[in-house]
Amino acid sequence: MKILSLALLIFISIASQAQILNKIKNKVKGKAESEVRDAKYEAKAKARAAAHNEMDEVKADFDSTDIDYAILLSDNSGLFGGQGKGGFGSKFLRLGGIANSLYKDFDLDDEENATLNLQMGQSSYAMGKYVFAEKRLKSAQGFFEKSYRTSELNYMKTIASRGLLYTTTGRFALADEYTAKALQLREEKLGNTNMAVAASLNNYAVLHYNLGKYNESEKEFNDAIAVIKTNKLQEAMPYAIVLNNQAMLYQSMGNYEAAVKVLLQAMTLSAKLESAKARNQLKFLSNLALLYQQMGKYAEAEKIYLELDKKLDKGKPEQANMLNNYAILSLLMKKEDKVESMLKQSAGIYKSSMGESSPAYAKVISDLGNFYRHKARYAEAEPLLQQALQIREDVLGTNHPMYVQSQEDMAILHWKQKDITKSISLYKTVMERTLDFINSYFAPMSEAEKTRYWDMLAPRFQRFYNFALDAASSDKGILKDMFEYRTATKGILLSSTRKISESISNSGSQQLIDDYTNWIDHKEQLTKLYAYSKQDLKEQAVNIDSLEANVNSMEKKISKNSKEFADFYFAGKIKFNAIQNQLKGDEALVEIIRLQQFEQGFTDDCRYIGLVATKDKSQPEIVVLDKGNDLEVKHARTYRVMMKSKGNDVQSYTNFWEPFEK
Repeated sequence: MKILSLALLIFISIASQAQILNKIKNKVKGKAESEVRDAKYEAKAKARAAAHNEMDEVKADFDSTDIDYAILLSDNSGLFGGQGKGGFGSKFLRLGGIANSLYKDFDLDDEENATLNLQMGQSSYAMGKYVFAEKRLKSAQGFFEKSYRTSELNYMKTIASRGLLYTTTGRFALADEYTAKALQLREEKLGNTNMAVAASLNNYAVLHYNLGKYNESEKEFNDAIAVIKTNKLQEAMPYAIVLNNQAMLYQSMGNYEAAVKVLLQAMTLSAKLESAKARNQLKFLSNLALLYQQMGKYAEAEKIYLELDKKLDKGKPEQANMLNNYAILSLLMKKEDKVESMLKQSAGIYKSSMGESSPAYAKVISDLGNFYRHKARYAEAEPLLQQALQIREDVLGTNHPMYVQSQEDMAILHWKQKDITKSISLYKTVMERTLDFINSYFAPMSEAEKTRYWDMLAPRFQRFYNFALDAASSDKGILKDMFEYRTATKGILLSSTRKISESISNSGSQQLIDDYTNWIDHKEQLTKLYAYSKQDLKEQAVNIDSLEANVNSMEKKISKNSKEFADFYFAGKIKFNAIQNQLKGDEALVEIIRLQQFEQGFTDDCRYIGLVATKDKSQPEIVVLDKGNDLEVKHARTYRVMMKSKGNDVQSYTNFWEPFEK
């Protein structure tokens, strides 16, 4: 028994020692694991902080004022707009990597998610990555609202940023909604004199500028300026930006002297600010150069380009764009000896900085090729224009407007080389695609946008009509094409979308109204995406075919419920035979076109073309009144004098109508 008790004691003692040893081992192990966890946590915390710091560095590359205040640039300035923002494409990819790291490695709360998405959205917007920016800003708004933090400044900034994004991408219905909401929130939470309110007023003015609502735009710019002055910030960049924007408004209104005065004021102010703001100063300089160019003040515009050449970094894309613009100005100034060297220098910079596959490089070699064609140096022009066509096909795709522009360049070259057969085939493709563009782009455009877009397209139709007159001896059928393109576009700016909107708004069907509003937004978005390169679309995971199918489905649905919509948006090109069949045997339809003379470029001379359709002819007959300048000046003056004096006018019929009599 004693032995048993002793054995039990020894066993208990050993067990106790084992437990103690296990406790010690577990304690040591626990401490080690805790230290490992602490080390991992500390490492993660450092990595997290480093990721946030890197995000801040990327964001710091952009002027925060640019992200808050919309900045208007003159059309076609090319210096600072467009996709990618120069060398920032790699930063966009780095931004995505940072974001993925944060999402993957850390459990982010709603506050962190909201802030992170806002930062990414604003930075992506600044880099021209608009699809990605919209996704991030939507997410930011969702996280702010989920965590009931809608009274915070960053929530208001998120709403304002979405409004700015939608204005930039031409989605004006959404732009109005979010810009109005941001303005309302800021006025309610911050008061009418807060600088954030000035930003919203500026952005609303830019939106109304794009919609052609110039009175509203002018008032909002003035209101923004009043807020800035109340805060005594006339020496800050927001004031310079609003002045620049106001100048662009005056330019569009035709008030050039006021535009110059205000823009010079903006430039004087921005020149006083620190060097970090230099980018805005260069934007304003570019605007002034193009303003002077529009006013015909070529010497003043040239002086600015020379100033820009000193300020811009050598060998960078901005310098290449400036040289390209300066070359175009030199053509206008008849200083053709400078053009070739500037275009070659511009092409060299693009080639070394962005590569031969960039759209910017394609643009400048296209300009150089067209310059050679203008000088009748066809052997030098053809390889450059062909290379530009190939780059645009590879990078942008065959449905892109710039690819079609290259096709027209080649068609004109073949025309001037007297290869009419090649030219006819290409030109017919170009004109059909151009009608497609009108059908695709016009529907959601404001009246002001339509006017600007038609001003850009109209010269193509003028060039084609000039070509058709030359080609008619080889292919009479081209006169029928000429007639059909004319009837398809005649009075195009008088076809207002307003009556469709009013009809649908007054339909009493909320579903139809919602469907139409949704269609407008998707159509506007698709229109802007057509200008993206293949790489842009891939980078931002955009499927154009899917979006087009979605829009087409929307159109069919609305067409079933709105006859006005169906009739207005889906009227095709009117065929010559369809018009001819409506004529009686003793009737003729005479379509008259004022045609600016095109040689290697447009000249100051014009002629009038009459296309005559009758019941018995399978194609229109043509009447050419060559001395159009005389008709518009000398003969028109005679006609007015004879009307006023009630004299016996024996000349006007002979000058204007006798050629059509037979």
